[in-house]
Amino acid sequence: MKKIFIFIFFFINVQAKEFCLIEDIDNIKENQPNCSSGQMTFGYLKFVSDDYNFQYIFNNKYNINILEKYNSKISSYLNSYCDNNGEVKKKVITNFDKKKKNYNNVLIITCNFKVNLNYD
Repeated sequence: MKKIFIFIFFFINVQAKEFCLIEDIDNIKENQPNCSSGQMTFGYLKFVSDDYNFQYIFNNKYNINILEKYNSKISSYLNSYCDNNGEVKKKVITNFDKKKKNYNNVLIITCNFKVNLNYD
């Protein structure tokens, strides 16, 4: 049994997929991403808030909750850059800044990149 495990561990070729990083979905038009169609994409939106409880709106097309305050930006990003045939995920990371007494937030949207020559 131990030999089988060692064989699997060392000789089976495991490959990680390449991904595309979009550091600021708010300024994506100025910095067009160099991503391939279908490539896993991570889009980031950073913002500061006075509160950590956010209001969400459900987006039926992509089956996710979107931050209400940034609904138009996020929806535009999803429609222009994310393939709606794939799975779309979102994660909000919130950290309290003790000195400034506010919250630093990072929204991460994961989707499959959609090549579209007519971006909104």
